[in-house]
Amino acid sequence: MKLRYVLIAALLSFLVGLVAHAPAASLLGWFAGDRIPVQAHGVSGSLLSGAATQISRGRQVVARDLRWRFAPASLLLGRASYAIATDSPPLLLDGVAGIGLGGMVRLKDTRASGDLRSLAGIAGLPFIPVNGQVGLDLVSLKLVDQWPRSAQGRLQVIGLSWALGREPVVLGDFEAQIEDAEDGIVANVGTLKGAVEVRGSARMSNEGGYDVDLQLRAAPDAPPMVGNLLRSLGQPDASGYHRIRQTGRARPATDGAVPAEDVQTPAADDDQRPSYLLPG
Repeated sequence: MKLRYVLIAALLSFLVGLVAHAPAASLLGWFAGDRIPVQAHGVSGSLLSGAATQISRGRQVVARDLRWRFAPASLLLGRASYAIATDSPPLLLDGVAGIGLGGMVRLKDTRASGDLRSLAGIAGLPFIPVNGQVGLDLVSLKLVDQWPRSAQGRLQVIGLSWALGREPVVLGDFEAQIEDAEDGIVANVGTLKGAVEVRGSARMSNEGGYDVDLQLRAAPDAPPMVGNLLRSLGQPDASGYHRIRQTGRARPATDGAVPAEDVQTPAADDDQRPSYLLPG
């Protein structure tokens, strides 16, 4: 009987070692197939440590020169975690990603940055009328069924500009502090500096809904073009703020619920890794 257990343990160890050290390109072809929404090209190395020259979704490049390294200690926590990094546009990325029992995906100590328009393209938006540099510093993020359930971090948009005119109109630098709320996640938005003063919040519920409530007004020294852009949002309130309110669903409703339509209402009345955010 003891010999049987020894043989089973040896066989399991052999299979685990075989999978862990097998070429990552072969494993990806065997197990992924068409079940994942992205494609990996130029895959080298193994599950323990490897790289891909390009990650794409259809014709859209998501990342280039992506590298990964397995963190074996994560198995003690019941999940498999990898240090992932890429320093090639369109997405700069450095962090830790893991998947646990039940399929929960976690990001930890993750920093990312890129050009706003390029990132919008990755998200499926072929064109947006603004541009700027985006920096994301995530302390943690948990995804259940591909939907955020918990998040802590900071998002910055630096040098945001309106790009539809002859010359770009610089609007400013903005920041959102991301944290858990009672029924989901909230991002509290504010201006760091610039021609537009912004305040408000954006919320995502655990059920898939979102609620954006922002107030914008031109700074005292803003160029006239900024005021013209804001007036397209409607009449300001007594404090000079133009309000943007938008609610809806960002994922399909479940349990037979009917998705709500989007409603937009203009105003009525020591780490060694590089940081992609502004200091402070």
